Amino acid sequence: MLEDLRANSWSLRPCCMVLAYRIAHFCSVWRKKNVLNNLWAAPVLVLYRVITECLFGYEIQAAATIGRRFTIHHGYAVVINKHVVAGDDFTIRHGVTIGNRGTNSLACPVIGDGVELGANVILLGDITIGNHVTVGAGSVVLDSIPDPCAGGRGKSTGKGQHMNILQFNVRLAEGGAAGVALDLHLRALQKGLTSHFVYGYGKGGKKSVSHHRYPQVVKQTPRGTAIANHCAVSFR
Repeated sequence: MLEDLRANSWSLRPCCMVLAYRIAHFCSVWRKKNVLNNLWAAPVLVLYRVITECLFGYEIQAAATIGRRFTIHHGYAVVINKHVVAGDDFTIRHGVTIGNRGTNSLACPVIGDGVELGANVILLGDITIGNHVTVGAGSVVLDSIPDPCAGGRGKSTGKGQHMNILQFNVRLAEGGAAGVALDLHLRALQKGLTSHFVYGYGKGGKKSVSHHRYPQVVKQTPRGTAIANHCAVSFR
């Protein structure tokens, strides 16, 4: 626990969140070893849920497995499912959601060591996040990210096949200032990213179709880099 406190720079809210989780996780583990342990563990777990979910507005389930030096920045509106497994030096920010994809699949992400998640990142389903991967703010990750990720150590950028890293309200481009090619748009649809896209046909994207309400700031390069909501994906 002392490592956790140091990792969180002794900040009041993050330290309270991590300490509460450690105590609740201890109770969750020991209640399964002997039914009599429920006499003291169950009340602690109930109190933990009431305080964290009702009073402080976050949900880190006690059965989740998180390694040493668990670091939280801000910590508001965090949700971590009980089936999540994360390694050491795991860092999260406000708005992070990690869980399963629905009642038909209870599998949750397995996260390696040294992983850092930006604000409002969503990790869903039976996926694996490699060691020392940083996922940019606002990203929705639906497929596994290898170790190290395609963009290199400590980066969330990847090549075009990592469509799962993209969030909504994204404009894609390939080969200059044209809108994203139709085949890439279809690949995005197959990943479930069906909302708020801009794409076009031909160089310059004159015949583009807009599906988002608010314009996005997008920078184009000859190799076709799209940047939106702090999430970058390159097509090479």
